[in-house]
Amino acid sequence: MNDLATAQVLRNLDERTSRIEQRLHSFPTREEMNEAIRVGVEPLATREELRAAIQPLATREELRAAREPLAAREEIRPAVEPLAPREELRAAGEPLATREELRAAVEPLATREELRAAVEPLATREELRAAGEPLATREELRTGIEEVKRHTRILFESVRDDIRLLAEQVVGLMNRPRG
Repeated sequence: MNDLATAQVLRNLDERTSRIEQRLHSFPTREEMNEAIRVGVEPLATREELRAAIQPLATREELRAAREPLAAREEIRPAVEPLAPREELRAAGEPLATREELRAAVEPLATREELRAAVEPLATREELRAAGEPLATREELRTGIEEVKRHTRILFESVRDDIRLLAEQVVGLMNRPRG
């Protein structure tokens, strides 16, 4: 190889190295990926937060248990209709729940506003899906990393070959008699 060919190989090597450097800067670092994942996941509610928000709500069993001792309208009408005098009405009404007993039974139950307030800060299914959509899957990350590794190996082998050729040229030039 003459000096022009060696200079051309060096220029090609420099161009390849520049392209490698440009390409490598376009990939996110591990810290950047971790930060992107953390930022995407941070606004989501944790299991503990969801449990804490749901815990004060009345369960179905608690609602049924509170409603069970209450008298139904169908049960009250037949008991009240045949009664005319107040004393008989009072006597018939004694086994029924009083307003205070009804209030006491209903008081521990959550109101609609309390239920709405407890559920409102929770993320909806759509919000959870939307938050997870822009994130790459593990398989996509693995595939991308493997592709970058493979491409980098190829570039390293090419650079190694170019360096070997240059070394041979330098040795050849050094061994050539001067004069």
